[in-house]
Amino acid sequence: MALKDYTWDELDDWARSTRLDRDEIPGRVALTAPLLVTDADDPGRILLVDPHPPGTWETWMFPYASLVLSAADIRRRCGEEVEFLRLAAGDSLARVSESLVELRDRLSLEYRRALSVGYNNVLPHLRDSWGGDPVYRNFSLKFSNTSDSYTAYVFDYHRTELPAGRRLSVPHVWVRVDEFAGRRVDGHFRFQDRKISSNVPEVLDRMAGAFPL
Repeated sequence: MALKDYTWDELDDWARSTRLDRDEIPGRVALTAPLLVTDADDPGRILLVDPHPPGTWETWMFPYASLVLSAADIRRRCGEEVEFLRLAAGDSLARVSESLVELRDRLSLEYRRALSVGYNNVLPHLRDSWGGDPVYRNFSLKFSNTSDSYTAYVFDYHRTELPAGRRLSVPHVWVRVDEFAGRRVDGHFRFQDRKISSNVPEVLDRMAGAFPL
C-alpha cells in the first residue's frame, strides 16, 4: 500500500468522509503548538527559525514545542478510556481530530509543561508570553520512519510578539506575510538557502488578513 500523508482543519468537509485504512491507524501523537511571532517594530513580519542542529533539517519553520507520546505512553497516563486508543480502520479523519483534542485536554498540565520547556530551549524570551485560545488549528497524519507507524498531529497556533531589542540565538529570518499568502509553494521552496516548512505558506494563506501587510 502506498503511504499517504493527510493535512486538514476543522472546516475541511472531506475529513469527515476520508476513512482510515488499517495500516493508517496512528501509533503516536504529537500535541504541538507553533508560535506566530510578530516583530514589535513591524507587525507585518513573521519569525521563522531553524532550531535543529546544523546540517540536519535545514528548514525554516514557525517556532514550536510539542508533547510527543506513543500509544503505550498514553495508556500509562490515561488508561484505555480515551478515544485515541479506540481508533480503528474505517474511522474518519474527523474522528482522529476529535480524539487528539480530547487527549490534549486530558493531558493539559503535562502539555503546558512540555511547551514551556520546549519554548525555553528555542526562544527563552517567549517562554511565558503566549497563551489564550489558539488563533488557528489544524491536523496532520503522517508516516514516521522513526516509530515505523503513523503519527497524528494537532497544531494549535498561538500569536505573540517578540519584544523590541531582543536578540535570538537560533538561526532565524523575518518574512512578510504577503511573501507567502495566496501562493502555491511546493516542498522545495527555498528562502536564504533553506527550505520552507510546508505549513508556513499553508497557514499564512488560511489566515490572510489576520496580519498587517
